Amino acid sequence: MLYNYMKRSDICLLLLGDSAGSKIGSASRYITDPELLAAINEYKEISGLRSIEELTYTEFEYAAALYLGVRIVPFVKKSLVDAFEKGTLEETAARFYSAVREKAVYQNWTDVLNPEQVVTSLNRCVDSHPDLAGWIREKDSSIYRSAKNAGICDVSLQGFLPKDKLKGWLSSADRLML
Repeated sequence: MLYNYMKRSDICLLLLGDSAGSKIGSASRYITDPELLAAINEYKEISGLRSIEELTYTEFEYAAALYLGVRIVPFVKKSLVDAFEKGTLEETAARFYSAVREKAVYQNWTDVLNPEQVVTSLNRCVDSHPDLAGWIREKDSSIYRSAKNAGICDVSLQGFLPKDKLKGWLSSADRLML
């Protein structure tokens, strides 16, 4: 289920706090999809994860994002970084933090994550990836749903409509109204 959500995502906002999170444990026996296993195996290589049972759900989401090429915007709680540097961080959290630190530049947060900091980071991510222009999933937008409910066959939110798509719609239309 989490993997399917990640497949439809453009950006993964990763928040690492003081706890590593719940481990998948015995639920790992239900992970049989080859794509999921490939994502986990790739993560095992960069993280030092020994077995799937040790994987946390948050690590799994991170592994899926990496595997799928979803842009990751990580925020790491300062106390986690401090514990890592002192050598007092629990093994699972240390493994996860190390993997994140290897792959991405992250921002620290203290006790409360500032929403402005998150928005600024998301905007930077969108600005640095032109394919996220507009940063809206057409099929999830209220504009798209409203148009569909009104009988419009498709909506382009980028301001253009490819000629071949238009020709296809017109040729398969039951009726045209202007």
